[in-house]
Amino acid sequence: MKIKFFSIIAKAALSLATASLFGVFTSCSDTSGDCSNDYAVLSSMNSGAASVKTVSEVSADSRSLSMPYMTESVRIFSDLQPGYGNAVYFTGTFKGASKWSVALRGTYCNGKWYLDVSNGDFEWKCLTGAWDCGESVETPYDGLTWEAGSNKVFSALTVDFNDAAKTAAYYTFYDVSPKMKVFVDTVNKKISQVATIDGTEFALESDFSLWNGLMNYEQVRKCSELFWKFYPYIYKRLANNGSPTIVRLRFGIDGVAYALGDRVTVNQEYLGNSRYDFDCLTHEFTHIVQGGWDGNFCPSFTRADGSIDTYMIERFADVGRYEYAYNNGYYNDYGWDLQDIKGESAYWSSNRFWVWIDYKFSTEKIDILKRMNTAVYNRTFSSSDYGTSGKAWNSIFTGTDAAGKTITQLWDMYAADDFSSCSARARGYGSKSPLIKTYNVRETIKARYN
Repeated sequence: MKIKFFSIIAKAALSLATASLFGVFTSCSDTSGDCSNDYAVLSSMNSGAASVKTVSEVSADSRSLSMPYMTESVRIFSDLQPGYGNAVYFTGTFKGASKWSVALRGTYCNGKWYLDVSNGDFEWKCLTGAWDCGESVETPYDGLTWEAGSNKVFSALTVDFNDAAKTAAYYTFYDVSPKMKVFVDTVNKKISQVATIDGTEFALESDFSLWNGLMNYEQVRKCSELFWKFYPYIYKRLANNGSPTIVRLRFGIDGVAYALGDRVTVNQEYLGNSRYDFDCLTHEFTHIVQGGWDGNFCPSFTRADGSIDTYMIERFADVGRYEYAYNNGYYNDYGWDLQDIKGESAYWSSNRFWVWIDYKFSTEKIDILKRMNTAVYNRTFSSSDYGTSGKAWNSIFTGTDAAGKTITQLWDMYAADDFSSCSARARGYGSKSPLIKTYNVRETIKARYN
C-alpha cells in the first residue's frame, strides 16, 4: 500500500495549491548517497566547516522494524580532512565535552566527520589528531591540533514558525528514515513529515493551529517521535483496508486525547501537566489503525439494564497501549496500571485478559488481534455472534490453542494463571514491573511480528 510522495502531501490536506506548495513550505531533507549517516549541510544555521542537524539516538538500523529509544540530540558535522590514520575530534560546552576539557572522536562517513550531542545552546570547535588517540581525549593535548577560526555557536533547535528551516530541522528524524521529508506550513502552522518504513509510505501532519504553549517543545516533538516509533509497526501488524497511512496530530484544548477518523487530538494542558503520559497517544493511534469500528459488529456485552457495552473498542486500544508502550513501558508502567483480576473481574472489563489472550494464544502465523481487527472492520459478524459461545470467537480462535473454548472458559483459565494477578506496576520510571520480569510480554509479542 505504498503511496507516492506528492499524493501523500495532497491527501494530508495542507490546504494549498501545488503552485504555492514550494513557495510556502521549506523542506529539510537528506541528500546523502548510500551512507545514511551523511546528511546535507544546513548552511543557513552555521558557517565555516561544520553544520548541525537533529537526530535521535538509535541503537539499531533505522530502516529495520525495531523500537529504538527516543532521546533528542543534534548531529554536528565537520568538513575537515585530517588525512589517513587521523580523525576529527569535537569539543565545546555541550554535554560530554565537560566545558572544553574533553574532546570526543567523531565518526567518518561520505566525506564528513560527525558527532551526536544533546540538543541545547552550546559553543563548539574541532581538533585533528591521530585516530589512536582514543575515543575521548583530555584537552589541551599535544597530539591534537585546533581548528582555525572562532568558536561555533549553536542555539537549540525548536519549533519556530518564523524560521521554517529551523523547524524543519527539528522535525527531521533521521533514525526513522534517512530520507524523511519535512514540510513546514508557516501560514496554517502545520508540520508534515513523510517517510517510507519497510516499503510503506507514511505521513504525519502536526497541527499547531490551536497552540497555547501549555506543553513544552520537547514534549510536542516526542509526540511526533512516538508516532514514528509506534504507528508503522502496529500498522504492519494489524492494518485493515481502513487503516490510514496519513495521520493528523492536533494539539488541542479539550479532553485528554481522542481519535476521530484519521486525526488524534491531545489536550496541551493535560500533557503539559502530566508531562510523561505519552502513551495516551499510543492508545489513540491504536484506535486509528482500527480503521473505524461499527459497534454493531464488534464484541459487545449486554448490561443488566439492557444497554450495550461495545467494550472491545477500548480494550483493543489499551492492549496496543500496553504491548507497544513508549520506550518499552519506561513511563507507562509507573503511571498507568494494567489492573489485575481483582480490579478487572470480567472479560469485557479487563485489559489484562486480552493481553494474556494475545500473549498466550497468538502465534507468528495466526495473529488473534489481526483477525479481530479485520473481522470487525469487514462487519463479518454481528455483536450477538461474539456472545460467550458465539461463532465469531470460534472463527477468530481457529488454529490456535484457544480453539473450541468459549470466552468464559478462557476467562477461567486466565483467572487460574499467575499472569492475572502478577503486579504490572513498576516501582519507578524506567524500571520493570514484576509482570514484565516474569513473562516478558512485549519482547515476546514484538518478536513475532516485527
